[in-house]
Amino acid sequence: MIIFTLEIQRHGDQNEIAFEKFNLEQSLKIQIPIIATNEVYYLTPDMHEAHDALTCIGSKTYVNEKNRIKYSNQHYFKSNEEMSKLFSDLPEALENNFNLPFKCNFRPQFSKPVLPNISSEKGGSADEILKKDSLDGLKEKFLKVFKVEENNLKTDDKFLKYKDRLDHELKIIIEMKYPSYFLIVSDYIKWAKNNDIPVGPGRGSGAGSLVAWCLSITDVDPIKFNLIFERFLNPDRVSMPDFDIDFCEEKRDLVFKYLTTKYKDSVAHIITFGKLKARMVIRDVGRVLGLPYGFVDSISKMIPFDLLDLKV
Repeated sequence: MIIFTLEIQRHGDQNEIAFEKFNLEQSLKIQIPIIATNEVYYLTPDMHEAHDALTCIGSKTYVNEKNRIKYSNQHYFKSNEEMSKLFSDLPEALENNFNLPFKCNFRPQFSKPVLPNISSEKGGSADEILKKDSLDGLKEKFLKVFKVEENNLKTDDKFLKYKDRLDHELKIIIEMKYPSYFLIVSDYIKWAKNNDIPVGPGRGSGAGSLVAWCLSITDVDPIKFNLIFERFLNPDRVSMPDFDIDFCEEKRDLVFKYLTTKYKDSVAHIITFGKLKARMVIRDVGRVLGLPYGFVDSISKMIPFDLLDLKV
């Protein structure tokens, strides 16, 4: 069963007041219950000023600007008493809000990652395709990088050493059922390079994979630099492997467009969270407050890089 509700919030915004009237009219007209909520951006009222400065940092504006994003001081975590007082004229809205969770019985089911089936595109299983593409890539590297003739590969000690490492990695990748992941990453990186989109040479633990080097996912020879594959993927790892890929900022949208076109509903953006370090906070807050740069810089330099060394 699907439950529809109309949400009402009261933060003192003029547009919100006008929209509330519309919501109440529609609730009566089409018999959809209303619920009362409060949008929370910070915990207590005294954090409003800090949040306002943070909003300016994010939008690259100044606190004293008139035409900028600005929120009221009502976006804190309100208590039951405060919510009851705020919506005293609409007690049914708060009651509906309280009862809503009891009407829901959905629980998300945990499942293993579902990757697009790349084998249907090339023919053969993903395991076979990965083995073939990796070996072909290794041979190509030896022909171009190490200048070894193809006829001599089978007897070349260096090639045999690389081949042993390749077989070891492939065994682990296949056992953990990640061939499709490697093939998909290799596919869009090769597409980017073929379309003049700069791609980073590889960073993070993924650079320790010889398979990744053979598939052109990275440009780093892990054996040359004594990098360990097991830091990236090993049988004891619970989470999926994750290649850190750097694309040209101006053309990265083209890569995303290619992925959404080819893999359709299997592609999505994910959110990331960043932290502002102490020195950077001082500089950014000083900027949005319009304080002189030299003054802010002098205060910032008084803060040690390691806050554990700060003496109070």
